[in-house]
Amino acid sequence: MAKHTRTQVAAPGMHVYQVASSTVNPLVFRDVFQSVFHHFSRSPVMDAAGQPIPVRPMRFCGSMEQYASNVETNAATLQTRWARRPAAAPSAEERRLRKAVIAQIMHLGRIYEPYTFYGGRFDTANTEALLAEMSEEERARFHSDVRTVDWEDYLINVHVPGVRKHVMKGHHPSEHLIGGGLR
Repeated sequence: MAKHTRTQVAAPGMHVYQVASSTVNPLVFRDVFQSVFHHFSRSPVMDAAGQPIPVRPMRFCGSMEQYASNVETNAATLQTRWARRPAAAPSAEERRLRKAVIAQIMHLGRIYEPYTFYGGRFDTANTEALLAEMSEEERARFHSDVRTVDWEDYLINVHVPGVRKHVMKGHHPSEHLIGGGLR
């Protein structure tokens, strides 16, 4: 690393070292969706009765507007199904919980919007040159070679469990209500 820094001091201009996977080990949405589906199939969220909530494979949306439209369409379809049930009309609490679930789904969409719909790629040429000059010991110490990232393992065992713990708080989305608002 120090050797590379000394070399760059002699060369004028700014040198940016980006650690990014978009060109060398891209994470494609098909794989994200498949990993999320596998996680929730193996470790389902439970409903209020303690029963696993079944999951279906996810569909990709090309924009936040399309995502919001799909959420609204799915919510309207569910409302129609619920209205056809012979049971009594939903209580105010049930309607509030349903709205909270939709709000949570939209919140997750907004959280991921910058990553999901961003079309840029990052130039990693300087980082690649730096990695090529490093010894095996340095590469192991600085661990910045994104080719070694196992995206499926990361998503299933790290990212999704983290979202469940810190965003969903380990519960069904309808359980996020505290004093009328989402946690």
